[in-house]
Amino acid sequence: MSINETLKDNKAWDATKVVGWSNTICNKILKGVLGMNKRFKFVITCNLMQKSGAGMCTSSVQNWDVKEDISYKLQWENNTIHCIVVAYALKAFPAVDEEDRMG
Repeated sequence: MSINETLKDNKAWDATKVVGWSNTICNKILKGVLGMNKRFKFVITCNLMQKSGAGMCTSSVQNWDVKEDISYKLQWENNTIHCIVVAYALKAFPAVDEEDRMG
């Protein structure tokens, strides 16, 4: 799993490394889903927050095809870090040939 690989060994919060961790997690997940060879467009988000007793709330809203598009949320934490990753897979339609567009 990308989160465990990136934040292994029970890493402690380090503000100087958070952007790198977040980018690494997103890129590893994107690489994994692209390897599935599905006709989707993917959006991956990663929220990292220092665990300090403060509240955290995330929300999203989508306007999509409930039969074709999907999302998946994963929550992870250790003693100092909250992590929420959301992956969206949006069905990509087949490319339209230029001749078809012209009629």
